[in-house]
Amino acid sequence: QGVPNPSFELWSSDTLDAPVGWFNSNLWSKMVFGSPNVTKSIDKHGGQYAVRMETKIGGGDTIFGFVANTPSDPGSGEGGVPYSQQPTILRGWAKYDLMPNDTAIIFVAFKDSGFMLSADFYYLTGTSNTYTYFEMPLTLNATPDSVIIAAASSWPDGQFITNGSWLILDDLSFNTSDPIPNGDFENWNTSVRTEP
Repeated sequence: QGVPNPSFELWSSDTLDAPVGWFNSNLWSKMVFGSPNVTKSIDKHGGQYAVRMETKIGGGDTIFGFVANTPSDPGSGEGGVPYSQQPTILRGWAKYDLMPNDTAIIFVAFKDSGFMLSADFYYLTGTSNTYTYFEMPLTLNATPDSVIIAAASSWPDGQFITNGSWLILDDLSFNTSDPIPNGDFENWNTSVRTEP
């Protein structure tokens, strides 16, 4: 039996869209399911785009859609982006259809000199067929130097992650004057992935 493509002469390429400044689950979803699970949505609250995350399950694999402003596990406290104001609320607009018992999540953590100052969670369940405004209370009680923000179409630690759950977010902001970088998900990059 021959080895497929033994001389590495055959290569394939495909493209992936990603919101600027937000790491996401597309690489894994594309490798396992052949399609991304974080997409640029024209079903938006404001501007031109929003971000859509979807949970996919099949063949023994589970990949929930997520975005995070850090390449590391957000819960570990690594990474994030500079932020020096002290907000008390994360606000935004959400649209979602979460399968029974599944839960979408938004996570915000503030740090100073590498130490976590606060870690807050916001949970979404059920269905909202129209954009719903939300305000997520934050427990920050000191001035930070950075912030980690993440969201997922299913709660990673949940017991009922379900195929087909989806979450669309748009226009994320704090109740401070400094904006969240690309919090409105208007800016996207297209990358080309090539493999033998």
